[in-house]
Amino acid sequence: LLEWAGWFDANWMFLSGAMCPIVLCLLLSLSRGSLSEKFQSPLLVGWLVVPMYLLHQVEEHAYDVRGWRYAFVPAFNHGTGSDLFSICDETSHLTCPLDVRTTMYVNVLLVWVGFSLTMVAAHA
Repeated sequence: LLEWAGWFDANWMFLSGAMCPIVLCLLLSLSRGSLSEKFQSPLLVGWLVVPMYLLHQVEEHAYDVRGWRYAFVPAFNHGTGSDLFSICDETSHLTCPLDVRTTMYVNVLLVWVGFSLTMVAAHA
């Protein structure tokens, strides 16, 4: 599955794992008030989606509880993906409908960029 993947395609989820505590510490240190006051702020709670999803990306795409590397793509393709896209029965379920590059784009663009831009817009 990762044999032909580029470095970033194969390892972006480890960057998510490294960014998670950094983003969490930044959010908590840059927001005002006591810890209980911080968690009463809808904006801070909204921002907390970013580090929590970064953590989720590690457990979903790096290694699952069985120790399998990048197990999400073939699991999705053999399950939900094959139900939604019958054309994949004629090709390979390793890359249809998702491959590692598409999965990287969805997760990096939607989470790293999309979630953050949504919260920046919420401040406006």
